[in-house]
Amino acid sequence: MRKGHVYKTIVADLLTGQVVYVGDGKGADALKRFWKKVRKAKTAIKTVASTPYDDNPDVYRAGMFSTYTGLRRSDILALRWENIHHDRGRKAYIRFRIKKTGTLIQLPLSLPAIRVLGEPKSEGKIFPMITESILTIHIPRWLRKARIRKHITFHCFRHTFAMQLLDKGVDIYTIAALLGHRQVSSTQNYAKMSSKKMVEAIIKME
Repeated sequence: MRKGHVYKTIVADLLTGQVVYVGDGKGADALKRFWKKVRKAKTAIKTVASTPYDDNPDVYRAGMFSTYTGLRRSDILALRWENIHHDRGRKAYIRFRIKKTGTLIQLPLSLPAIRVLGEPKSEGKIFPMITESILTIHIPRWLRKARIRKHITFHCFRHTFAMQLLDKGVDIYTIAALLGHRQVSSTQNYAKMSSKKMVEAIIKME
């Protein structure tokens, strides 16, 4: 898979399916505008992160967990304690099937992500107090509490995860794998992606 194609794939995902081409002309201009928008959202997310939301603590936990893992809302809602695993090399990782693509993936967890999880349980949903409708209602309330006027959706937490990795110099193949892209995970590139490299990328989040 060509570097430009993988980069386009990442951008396409962050735009929730609307592909932005990375060539010359209008595509390049659109890409610049998009990243400018994402960087502004990242700044807003930092402010939100420092604003606890007591009305529904799981809303805060879910948003922060997406920021540290890049998980989509649908996967956050379905995540169970049974998806959390431990090994000798890392404190924890998650193994689950992506709702959108049906792809089974395994992702290492950073220490901030582990802290968001809190006290581990043997079974059940990790974020039992949230649904799609609850997030739709409470995310705007959380933003108002943080005095954020920008339009921020739950998907912006995933944007922030990708942008943090880009800012820290993580290569786009690794980012694509961590985001669970079907275009990458269904190719040999994903099969050859070493777990060590993915762990090294996640450690940069700490």
